Amino acid sequence: GEKRVSPGMAVRHYSPDVLSYMVSRDRWCSSSIMTVEEKEILAEAVVIDFGKKLEGFRECCLAYRDLSETANSEEAAMNVFDYLRWSEEVPGATRVFFPQVLEIEPGLKNDGLIMALNDRLTRAASGIVISVLK
Repeated sequence: GEKRVSPGMAVRHYSPDVLSYMVSRDRWCSSSIMTVEEKEILAEAVVIDFGKKLEGFRECCLAYRDLSETANSEEAAMNVFDYLRWSEEVPGATRVFFPQVLEIEPGLKNDGLIMALNDRLTRAASGIVISVLK
């Protein structure tokens, strides 16, 4: 028979009902440098940030929230589901961007919550990591 997967294990379980992408570390390290096309894309985009990694997108995006400005994994874990649902309600939003969260980042406490946050954001982006905004 067909193997059933619980909803929480499905790749798209946390996906908002708008296109969602995880922005690669290489791209968010240079988030203040944007092409005209990227600025146009951001004008219709919601940014869900973590630890101000995508703060360079804030001025150009349609709406912005940070799961935790201080990169606190506990705070971010508490906010992630509500923020993903919020992103679906932003009028005019055509896509959502969030940063790739790596457990090996300098200065980031490597804990189970960071791994869980990375898992949830990866699922929300359906595993799609981009280095150019689209």
